Amino acid sequence: SLMIALLLSGGTAIVVILLLNTLFTRYQLKKLLQPVDALTRAAGRVESGDFTQAIEYRGRDEFAPVCAAFNRMQEHLLAEQEKNTAYERARTELVAGISHDLRTPLTSILGYLQLLEDETLPPAERREYLDVVKGRAKALQGLITTFYDLSRLEGGEYPIRQEHVDLRASLSGLLASFYNDFTDGGF
Repeated sequence: SLMIALLLSGGTAIVVILLLNTLFTRYQLKKLLQPVDALTRAAGRVESGDFTQAIEYRGRDEFAPVCAAFNRMQEHLLAEQEKNTAYERARTELVAGISHDLRTPLTSILGYLQLLEDETLPPAERREYLDVVKGRAKALQGLITTFYDLSRLEGGEYPIRQEHVDLRASLSGLLASFYNDFTDGGF
């Protein structure tokens, strides 16, 4: 009977130890998987393009610096995404501006060419219109060269050098080049 009591108490102790071990293991596993689950969910959000929700982990174990690093990475990715969005917006505006800047002299050229098709034009007027077309074509060529240079500059292929320019003389020259268009109503 003593032997049975010892076996029963030993068996009970083993069952209690196994039960406590199982409960402790589950608690530790749950505690361990909590930051892993948070990181997994956050990685899924980042993969779908959502960089706005930080990981809320307040533990003081090995996962705390990993979660903090993940949050910093998300902030960096969000900042880069915002920069890229602004860059794309500026790029779109630049393309629209370039299109407008190219269309203006091209429209002028086409208008003058249409006038030149009139065979009854006096030679002096024809010569004047040809000069205007030539000037507009050169302006168009200059714009295209400028845009090409800008793309090279943006790509880092073009050296920048500063130069003093007389702004008043430059603007006067620009206005003079458009004088005929303004006075003839060609613009």
